Order: sequence, then C-alpha cells, then structure tokens
Amino acid sequence: MTENNNKKWSLAHIGINAEDEAKALAAADILAQAFGFEVCDGKTSVFSGGVIEIMKGCGVGKHGHIAFRVDSISEEIEVLEKRGVVFDYAHFKYHENGKIAAAYFDMEVAGFCIHLVED
Repeated sequence: MTENNNKKWSLAHIGINAEDEAKALAAADILAQAFGFEVCDGKTSVFSGGVIEIMKGCGVGKHGHIAFRVDSISEEIEVLEKRGVVFDYAHFKYHENGKIAAAYFDMEVAGFCIHLVED
C-alpha cells in the first residue's frame, strides 16, 4: 500500500474491455496459463488471478478501467474533488445497504476509466 494524504490506497485491479464473453474467457485463460492464475467467471466479467478483470463486452472506459482500493470511498471522494477530480455519479455502483461500492471518475486516463473501491 502507498500513503496518499494519510489515507492508504493500492491498485485493486485492472479491467480490460473485450468484445464479448468468448474473447473475455479466452483472454483470462491465456493469463491463467502463463501465470498460473485462477479464473473466476462472473456475470459481466472474468477475473484472472484477482488482479485482471476482463469485461464481457465494453465497459466504462475506451480500453477498460483501473480500480484503486481505498480505506474510505466517501472520504477519498472529498479529497479528490478538492483536487479538481470530477466524479461520474451516474456510473457509481452501490451495495444493497446503499453504501458506495465503486466510484468512477468522469474522465479517462490513456483510454482507461479510474474508479475507487473500498475494502
């Protein structure tokens, strides 16, 4: 983990957009064979090793997304908004209890959307 204004954050995973489910599964299998990763097939994506998420179709971001794990999403949103980061509240994901599950930036970096997740 790296310190960020006295808050801890780390890279959670990299999400890569694939054209469809078959291509997502094929990509996950390549990574699994190369690195010995476990493949976890989900509803909208396939995880390979828990660090690479391959989307079953194009998700947010031209190429995909980069997810950062933070201690507190709501606190980190405040810090980042003060720095000028704009969030895309329409793409936020929420847990059943209403707590934010994923907070998306309203911009891309080199074709990748950035989002925050919380432990």
